[in-house]
Amino acid sequence: MLGLVFWFIVTSLEVWCGENHAYSLISRAHYLSITLMLSPLVSVLGAKRPGIRVWNVFVVIPMLLMLNWPLIAELFGTPPNQSLNLEPPALMGVIVVLLMVLGNYFGTRLTLPAMMYCLAMAIALSTCSESLPIPFRSPLLVRAFSGILVCSSLFLMSWRMNSAANDRRGYERLWLDFRDWFGILWTRRVMERLNQSAESENWCVRLSLEGFVWEDDLAEERRQETLIKMDHAFRWIFRRFVDEGWIDERIQRTETEESPDITAGPVQID
Repeated sequence: MLGLVFWFIVTSLEVWCGENHAYSLISRAHYLSITLMLSPLVSVLGAKRPGIRVWNVFVVIPMLLMLNWPLIAELFGTPPNQSLNLEPPALMGVIVVLLMVLGNYFGTRLTLPAMMYCLAMAIALSTCSESLPIPFRSPLLVRAFSGILVCSSLFLMSWRMNSAANDRRGYERLWLDFRDWFGILWTRRVMERLNQSAESENWCVRLSLEGFVWEDDLAEERRQETLIKMDHAFRWIFRRFVDEGWIDERIQRTETEESPDITAGPVQID
């Protein structure tokens, strides 16, 4: 959110200042806003609690320093009097991060919004380096178009997740919402752990990236036993990522469901 707000503040300043002496500083502020807008997507890759704090300190912040090193280096030299022109090595660093965060959402409900978001970043990046083709002559038009694309991606993301809330129910909604919010990398790791528990505890269901795969001709009594075991395992794992309220909102348990025993040991995630 900080990066998005910063983006639109800088764009407003650019419209007001135009091509004057402040334009060189504005172009650098735009690049800084691009790196800030990538930070939440990188933070998701280390989202497990309590390691998220260590991840942000030792991964996200160093990434921001690395990507913004051309700006930091300029602080110790002559004040710039022209727009930012990233060299290919610095440019490749941003592109690698873009591809990394985009790949995490391929195969989820947020695939298209993530593609639009990252495309907006790539288009905006074209104004920061002469090595990239620029789609419009005016950098202001490029950034305005990127801003529209970012807003469209956020709107589409919100619409798709609200639509998913109406289509999904119970534990399947919990599982698929986790996949869509945290991406494929965490989903695969959690799925592996849950399926190990399913095998050892003789569940009548297995998890896949697309949802649950139940056994055929399943008795209701065995289904309820599996749901109780699932509730225990899901809560132990997901509370490392989200609050209990987030879990309860998606499960929408009824009074007829049996409360699970949560006194047993947790399912560990490496």
